[in-house]
Amino acid sequence: MNFITLYQACLTFGIIFVGLAAVGGLDGADFDTDFETDILGQAQDSQTPPAILSVVGWLKAALPLLNLRFWAFFALIFGLTGLLLTRSPHGLTPQSILPLAFGLGICFASGSVNILRWLRRDQSNTLIQVEDFAGAMGWVEIPFEAETRGKVKLEVAGSYLYMPARSSEARSFNVGDPILVVGLENNLVWVVADDRLDGKD
Repeated sequence: MNFITLYQACLTFGIIFVGLAAVGGLDGADFDTDFETDILGQAQDSQTPPAILSVVGWLKAALPLLNLRFWAFFALIFGLTGLLLTRSPHGLTPQSILPLAFGLGICFASGSVNILRWLRRDQSNTLIQVEDFAGAMGWVEIPFEAETRGKVKLEVAGSYLYMPARSSEARSFNVGDPILVVGLENNLVWVVADDRLDGKD
């Protein structure tokens, strides 16, 4: 197998997508959104034992495999490390370089994503207060019903946020449906349908 080609391809992918993330900034809505189905939230709804929830939550934070930025950073460091070690004068074998590059990529990507999450959370906390969510309007991003959990895009204090959501209304919420926030509970918003809005921006 030609490892150099693999490293070059990963490095190119990483440069492109890390560059897109940098241009979009910390709040780039499309790129920075985790492509996830809120596994931890579903486990909470199904009365999973707390010990398992703790392990799942820790793994999800430590190794954010469903985050696009994780794979961009991983590809960048994996490819760069592989190429540098391949060209090093120490005579490392391809079989020894591969696990080193893989390990460094995982560590750097996990650390970078969690640092960016912390910075974004800290920034949001200084600008948005809990009371700002009351009456906030938004749109459905992941469909849900009364007994399930979905995700909504909210306009709060001049910013767009993506939040897990539920509703007590006996109806289905489809992608693009307008909603109104009526409550906030443990980083989850309770919403109702908002017939005053007729579409997604």
